[in-house]
This record gives sequence, structure tokens and C-alpha cells, in this order.
Amino acid sequence: MIVLPFRAKNVPERRPYVTMTLILINVIVFAFTVDGTLHVREDALDALAVSHSHLTLFRLLTAMFLHGSLMHILGNMWFLWLFGSTVEGRMGSWRYLGMYIFAGLVGSLLHDIVVGLHNPDQPTLGASGAIMGVAGAYLYVFPYATIRLFWWIGFRPGITEWHARWVVLYFIGLDVLNGVLLQSADGVAHLAHIGGFAAGIIACGVLQVKRDSEDFSAAQAVRADVKDPDLLSAIDLEVLLQYPTDNMRLVLAYCNKVLLLPGVMGEQKCLGVLRQYLRPLLEGGDPHRLAAIVLRLDTDSVRTLPTVALLRLGSILEQAGNYDYAVRIYRRLVEVNARSADAEVALHRTGRLYDQVFRDPANARFAYSELLRLFPNGVFAEEIRRTGIATPGNDNRLL
Repeated sequence: MIVLPFRAKNVPERRPYVTMTLILINVIVFAFTVDGTLHVREDALDALAVSHSHLTLFRLLTAMFLHGSLMHILGNMWFLWLFGSTVEGRMGSWRYLGMYIFAGLVGSLLHDIVVGLHNPDQPTLGASGAIMGVAGAYLYVFPYATIRLFWWIGFRPGITEWHARWVVLYFIGLDVLNGVLLQSADGVAHLAHIGGFAAGIIACGVLQVKRDSEDFSAAQAVRADVKDPDLLSAIDLEVLLQYPTDNMRLVLAYCNKVLLLPGVMGEQKCLGVLRQYLRPLLEGGDPHRLAAIVLRLDTDSVRTLPTVALLRLGSILEQAGNYDYAVRIYRRLVEVNARSADAEVALHRTGRLYDQVFRDPANARFAYSELLRLFPNGVFAEEIRRTGIATPGNDNRLL
């Protein structure tokens, strides 16, 4: 039976720079160490491969970036990308790199202890031990992640999906079968695979890397297929937000979904994630969508948000040229906390927008009049009095 996984349906939590760099280094080393048949040269083996007779830390490291053939490196790099990108996202770049090197070293040393002692001049090379460490880490962290794979039994091919635990255990099972039970002489360092695999699991356990639940993995699989967070259900979005995220589209999509629920429950759910992610929403979220959500909340809910955040949101909207929403956010700020210093700034910006952008002197005059009424000795009061644009106590209302 041939099994070839080709897609992991859980989205990396950040761009996998270390994984991409490792792949690049492996490809460059391969390009400089092979002959015209795309097989490793003898001089490269003599200088960089590891054996029991040449067991040094330098060779243990260099051998991890050496590959014997084109198929060898293609298989290793494919598995590194498939599993490594999401493992790096969860572990963080430096811990992931440390785990990768640790797994590679443990795998090579286990192979040397069991096999190398009896074959002291036999060279060992390849990133397989380290990559099986990544696979072990994947099994530990994402056991229920959905893996799409191609299979071939006899003359019958097909495509199916397995949980990651069955995919990884299938491959490590082959290593146990061939390397331990059958002691196959197929030229593959199965014990290096087993050692690296165990090291990856141990490293994740020691580092207490957060593991995904089955529900979360199922929601991730749906997200991978759908791609657009707005097309996910409120239940899937709520499951995905059980863990911290850098994806503000998920947060905004969740708020839009739960605000459709009847009663106050949806508003409270939305308010909870808004307060949790307010800073990253302001720094990297869609300001128009965020403003639309804030304006849908009732006054008491908005009152629980910091006025400085509302002021900053209005400023971001101004910079984006979304003046209508900026004014509406400023007005909401004044509505929920008219005596705050931020309300004074909001009124001043509202008046300026009505005066300079909308060319609406009546509403500009009212905004400035409200500012003078509420803050007669404020930082903008003298400036407004000099212009003569406002009269305290004006009875007009913002249109």
C-alpha cells in the first residue's frame, strides 16, 4: 500500500520562516554536492556525512543537510513543508528550530549506537531524523488535524482524508516494522527516524506546547476548505476563537455572526472578543467593519469600551478617508461619555470634518458649540471662540 499525504487542513498561525529557510538551505547544499546524475558525490560524503568513525558534532549537523538523490530530498522537503509550517506556527520559530536540530541529533545518535557500531565506516546522511521529529511534534500538537492523502493498493488508486495521528503512525509504523522487526537492509536509517520521532514528541511535552482538541481541528478543516471566515458558522468561529489568534478577520466575522442572534447573548459574546482583541483590531483589523460592529452595539455595551480606543478608531477611519464612519464613531464616543477628555477631542474633530470635508456649517457650528458648552475652559475653547464659528448653548442638533 502506498500512502502519500499532500495537504494538511490546518492553517499555520504565522508565516513559517524557519521552515522555508531550512528547505532553502537543504536545496542549496544538494545543488552543490551532487553530480550530473543528481546523486551525492563521494567527496561530499567524505567531508560532510557522519559515521561511527567520524562522529563529531560538526558532521552530525552537516549530515542533516546532505541528501543522496533527487527523490531523497524531494520526499524529505515535502514532509518538512507539510508538517513543519504548522508546527513552527504553534511552537514559535526558535523553539521549533531547537526541536528540529535536537530531533536530528537524537536520531543520528540512536542510529549510530545500534547500527553504526557494527558498520563504523558506513556514512549516514539526510534530514529524515529531524523531519520525523517534526512529524512527532505534529502528532503531539495536532493529532486530529485532517490530512488529505493519495493512496494506491494494487491497481486501485484513490484520495481520502485521515486524522494526522493515523498518517504519522502509519509512517513510523513502517520504520518500526522495517528497522526493528524485519531489520531490513533497504538503505534507510529507520532507527534515525524512530529516534527523531521520539525526540520531537518529548520536546513538545517538555516545552508544554499547546495541543488542539478534536473540535478545534474539525473547525480548522472547515476553515481550510472555506477560506473566507465570513462563510464559517458562528459555532465554528467560536471554536476557533477558543485559542488566541492573530487573524482579525476571524474576530470580525464572529462578531457579525453572533450579533444576528436574538436577545443580548450575541451582543455579550461579541463584546467579549472585542475587549480581548481591541488593540490588534485597531492595529490590523478592517476599520470600516470594526466601526460598523461598534455602531450596532447598544449604548451600555459601547460604554464598556475605552473611549481612547473609540477615538483612535475614528482617527484611523479619517486617515482611510472614511469620514462618514469617523463622524459616527466620534458622535458615539460623545454619547457614551460626554465629559471625558476624549469626548472633547472627538467633538473638535467632528466639527472640523463637518466644516472642512462635508462643507456643512450648521453641523460644524453645533459640534463646536457642544464643545464650548461641555469644555468652556478646554484646550480647544480659545481657538473656537476666536473663529466665532460657534455660540455656546446653540439648540441645533447634529443631522
